[in-house]
Amino acid sequence: MQDIISLFSSQVCETEAALEKLVLPKREWKNAVLIGMGGSALGAHVAQTLFADKLVVPFEWRNSYTIPGYADEQTLVILSSYSGTTEEVLAAYKEAKARGLGIVVLTCGGKLAAAAKKDHAASVIYSVESNPGNQPRNGVVYNLVGVWGILKIAGLLKDEAKFSCEFAESLDKMAKKHEGGALAKKLARACTDSVVMLAASEHLEGNLHIIQNQTHETAKHFAHFDTVSELNHHLMEGLKYPNNFARKTTALLFHSKLYGTRIKKRYPITAEVLKKQNVKVFMIELSGKSREADVAEMLVLGMQFSLALAKLHGENPNFIPWVDYFKKKLAV
Repeated sequence: MQDIISLFSSQVCETEAALEKLVLPKREWKNAVLIGMGGSALGAHVAQTLFADKLVVPFEWRNSYTIPGYADEQTLVILSSYSGTTEEVLAAYKEAKARGLGIVVLTCGGKLAAAAKKDHAASVIYSVESNPGNQPRNGVVYNLVGVWGILKIAGLLKDEAKFSCEFAESLDKMAKKHEGGALAKKLARACTDSVVMLAASEHLEGNLHIIQNQTHETAKHFAHFDTVSELNHHLMEGLKYPNNFARKTTALLFHSKLYGTRIKKRYPITAEVLKKQNVKVFMIELSGKSREADVAEMLVLGMQFSLALAKLHGENPNFIPWVDYFKKKLAV
């Protein structure tokens, strides 16, 4: 799994190859929605926040069996399942087909790819050669670049034609910068016996979801995320109880020089308030010169953090026993 960090840029290339074959229905799209679960929706969350000012129509992602009631034949519906076997996504595919919506499948295979082939539905079927371990949460670059490409080809993004090239370069640069994972290991040691509180803002909000997912599944460790400034309006008052909760919490605040002026002003004050309540606080200053570079750096750091935490706990990062147990019981 450690190798995945150096293979992130290869995931970009593999997804680009799959996107070259995409032919979308010729419609005037007025909105777009992605249906996906777990790792298969993480890229959509990043895309929604990273491209917030580039989207020319509303775009949302949903963890659901169903498609929003507002969707019609001018809605581009992206059905995303890494494995192609996710039951929520397969149910949504059937609904989208029955309602005559604009379907595009994003997957590496399974029943979803087979259904798309049978129905001659638009699809992006990517290979997963650059995801050792084959866990969806670690194939998030496939998902993000796939979503970007679909939205770009549909004409729903402006000024993002070169994103994949710049993103691949940033991933390689950040992998090299953080080679050895010294910062991530330091953060993991500080969090070993703590609840992990994650916070970021603006273009990095989607990355928080990725780190939470990886911390849960890879390290078997509880984490939650919120955003600055949303947490300033309520979370800071919720740390008093249960007793000693704050003392058992470590906050990782991801700060970017690309944030807006008012957001940047909030970070040191947020850190001060948390420290006054006995929360351990780490301010991680990202070094990216672009939003894409910031996203790449958080991807690298998040992956390294979850792996370091798994190692400290003596956990197998590729083993998800309770998720597997749940799926087995659900299938009965």
